[in-house]
Amino acid sequence: MKKKLLLFITLLIICSLSLVSGILFSQPQQSWVARYEGPNHYQDNPTSIVSDAVGNVYVTGTTDLGTIGIPPYPFPINVITIKYSPSGVQQWVVTYSSSGFPATSYDRVSKIALDNIGNIYITGFSFRNNGTISDMFMIKYNQEGSQQWIKKILGNDTISYW
Repeated sequence: MKKKLLLFITLLIICSLSLVSGILFSQPQQSWVARYEGPNHYQDNPTSIVSDAVGNVYVTGTTDLGTIGIPPYPFPINVITIKYSPSGVQQWVVTYSSSGFPATSYDRVSKIALDNIGNIYITGFSFRNNGTISDMFMIKYNQEGSQQWIKKILGNDTISYW
């Protein structure tokens, strides 16, 4: 009886370890892949990513316009934000240019976040005044990608990185 009980407990432990090991060491599986090719096919760099409760994925980063801009920014860089459905289908793309003219902006994005009702918030900074001043910004988009507002904190005459 003791041998059978010991054998049963041993088998139970082995099965439990096997199950736990399978859960702990399982490999992630790729669900989908999406690629974004910006205007003029130059560098696009993702910076931050977040997903919502239903599986939509939001990516933000920068897009190099690859055009000759107005000095001192010979290669303008703008902020881009993309929404993908849970199956990886692109829903919308929005671009932000701090100057209002894409060829004269040099913008960087820091982070993306969502609130509990699905609004998207982007934070970053922009350079102006021949690159000697940096300003912070925060943009709010709704679930459809429409800009709700933008808030800016203007920098002083020294470059600051936030």
